[in-house]
Amino acid sequence: MTTAPNGSTGLGNIPVGIYQVGANHGYYFQSWNDGTGRYYSTMSKFMDKIQNNRPLVVTVLGSSTYHDHSMAGYGYRVDMGVYYIIVHDTWDKNAYYLDYNSSVVNNPTWKYVMPY
Repeated sequence: MTTAPNGSTGLGNIPVGIYQVGANHGYYFQSWNDGTGRYYSTMSKFMDKIQNNRPLVVTVLGSSTYHDHSMAGYGYRVDMGVYYIIVHDTWDKNAYYLDYNSSVVNNPTWKYVMPY
């Protein structure tokens, strides 16, 4: 994925990396970025993918908690009108509920992964 020495990977390289890792193990996926920001990566698109059993890669840019970081998105919850995306981060084994409208999910990008 042309990951830099500091551990960062450019957004455009993540779908390429997903394809290559899958192919190395005999699985073939299409993967693409939805577009950065709430105009493109909406909560309704996230919910649609989860409802159709399609987990996705969540990247947040400028997050108050994660800074610029990617995680696996695999669920959502609506609680008293607050929309949460549920992510798994490689930092530990916990599920994290992130308020979609908070600064934690500032400037999101959804990366879709679909088998051929």
